[in-house]
Amino acid sequence: MDPVRRAARAIARTSAALDALDRAAADDLAYPLRTDGSKWSIGEHLAHLAAANALTLSAARTLVEGGDARIVARARPNLLGRLVLLLGWIPRGRGQAPVPTRPPPETDAAALRAALADNRELLLVLAPERTAAARGGLPHPALGVFDAFAWVRFTEVHTRHHLKIVDEIREGGLLVRDDPHQV
Repeated sequence: MDPVRRAARAIARTSAALDALDRAAADDLAYPLRTDGSKWSIGEHLAHLAAANALTLSAARTLVEGGDARIVARARPNLLGRLVLLLGWIPRGRGQAPVPTRPPPETDAAALRAALADNRELLLVLAPERTAAARGGLPHPALGVFDAFAWVRFTEVHTRHHLKIVDEIREGGLLVRDDPHQV
């Protein structure tokens, strides 16, 4: 597939995932909802996504803009990273949320909406032509070095992963986990 079309498709799919995230955040009453099956409430999952998406989309923007000393010459996801990007799926309960993306003790609805709006603005900067033309990569804490396209794709996959958990919390069908930071 043409790199520009591939980037456009990834951006459109990520935009759709952010739309679903916005819809999930629209229900103020859902923020404190928690079941025995999830250590995080719906609001905490949404706050985690807002923080994580800010980092992932900022990484893509950094690569698109270039000129950052942290950029490495060659993007190379590791095996797990390649599988996550290819399959569009993250195994449940295997990862630890990095400290900067862990939800705060209290989820503030207004701050969450503002953070989600900021995520949308970050995505709008990523024009398909610029995303496809970006060079180099930035490291993901567990999945290897991602190029701009991979960061956008990962944002979509990770957002959908947590939105699925949010849906399951609403339905009350999750298994109990011991570690509140496992995602």
